[in-house]
Amino acid sequence: MPSPLGHSLAGLAAGWAVTPPAQGRRPLVIQAALFMALGAAPDLDLLVGRHRYETHSIGAAVIAGAVAALMRWPVAPTRAQTFWAACAAWATHPLLDMLAPDHWPPIGVMAFWPFSRGFFITGLEWFLPIDRDWRSSAARWLDAQAAVREALILVPVVVFVWWIRTGRDRTRARSSDPTGPHSPSA
Repeated sequence: MPSPLGHSLAGLAAGWAVTPPAQGRRPLVIQAALFMALGAAPDLDLLVGRHRYETHSIGAAVIAGAVAALMRWPVAPTRAQTFWAACAAWATHPLLDMLAPDHWPPIGVMAFWPFSRGFFITGLEWFLPIDRDWRSSAARWLDAQAAVREALILVPVVVFVWWIRTGRDRTRARSSDPTGPHSPSA
C-alpha cells in the first residue's frame, strides 16, 4: 500500500482536477491541505483495526464529499463542486491501494462498499508496499524507496493538473480583458 505522501499527492491532484487551485496564498494552502488530508484519511482506520474495509470505498468517498459540502469546507466555490472535489480526493486512496501489492489478508480493499463487501485489487504494481514497523532501519529504507517512487509518479501529475487548471483561468482572464491583444484598441 502506498505511503501517506503518495495518498496526499493523489488527493491533491484529484481535488484540483475537479476544482481549480484557490486564489491567494492562505486559501490555496487551506485547500491543498484539505485535499491532501482527504487523500490520506482512509488510513485512519488503522486506529480501529479495520484497515482496508469501509473507509477504502466509494461509499466512504461519498460520505466524505457530503460532509465537506454540508460543512462548507473552503475547497471550492459551490457546495456541488466541494462535494465532487472532496469525493474525488478521498476516492484516490482506494485506487492507489489497488495499484500496489498486498500480502496481508484480506487481499485488496473493499472498494465498492456499500454495493459489495468484496475486496478488490488490480494486480498491477505501480506502487511499492510500505512497512509500518518504523523501528526497523530496513523498513524505513523500504518506506523511503516507496515514497520516492510515489513522488516520481505523482508530483508530475500534480504539476500537470496545476498547469492545466491555472492555465485555463489565465486564458479566461486574458479573453475577458478588454485591453488584451485581440481587443479593438490593440
